[in-house]
Amino acid sequence: LNSADALEHRENLLKKRVHVIREIISTEKVYINRLKIVLEVFAIPLKPLKIIDCQDYAKQFDLLERLFELHVKYDVEDESQFDLMGLFDDISLNVEIYSNYLVNYEPAMQRRGHLLTTNRKFGDFLEKALKDPQCCNLGLESLLILPVQRIPRYRLLLEQLIKYTPVDHPEYALVQEELVKICDVAQYNNEAIRARENRQQIMEIMMSFESRSRIDLLSDDNKRRYIKDGSLLRQCRRGPKEFHFWLFSDKLLYGQRNPLGLYVLNR
Repeated sequence: LNSADALEHRENLLKKRVHVIREIISTEKVYINRLKIVLEVFAIPLKPLKIIDCQDYAKQFDLLERLFELHVKYDVEDESQFDLMGLFDDISLNVEIYSNYLVNYEPAMQRRGHLLTTNRKFGDFLEKALKDPQCCNLGLESLLILPVQRIPRYRLLLEQLIKYTPVDHPEYALVQEELVKICDVAQYNNEAIRARENRQQIMEIMMSFESRSRIDLLSDDNKRRYIKDGSLLRQCRRGPKEFHFWLFSDKLLYGQRNPLGLYVLNR
């Protein structure tokens, strides 16, 4: 490129860069506003009614409240004052809030489903709350999933930002650093979800054992991973016999199903 073309190319990059920054700010504004809706329309009015117990309330709303507090301190109303890199730094320093939210998301949703079918007052409260004009026809589920979607969205936006930031730009290295941090947050979240799914799978296996032969597979090693299970023939004194086997990262168990449909483990 000659100097004129190079200058034009740089100007085009910088225009696109400004557009990406504005998109980050505008989506952040919407995100904060919708977290605020959950708190103002659902969480805060629900708490004093004592329709659900404290444990259920905490499971549904405590982590979202912490996410709101994390984000709301950044001024999205004034673009010139918005501390973009400070926000991403804060997210990476508080990664456990997002990872805990993601790990808790499905169990909390399942619990809401149970409450809706067993607690009429809770169902009536939600129906009334959803009519609030602030909701703008958004359902509670579409609001509560937003933190799950936010980190992948940040990653995409930062990838766009680095793409349109010239290498000699004073913020190039900083944007690159923040992208690495957000990628680390995303990886941490994914690992936390996989760990939770693994623990859930192990718990389901434990519950399939008959009580007298049941062993605790969760407390003695948090790093234990479930790998696979299935039926195999094992050579016994009287010939081959079918058993069900469970393979973990550190042990192999086997047993037989009893008339009640539970497994009796062989020692």
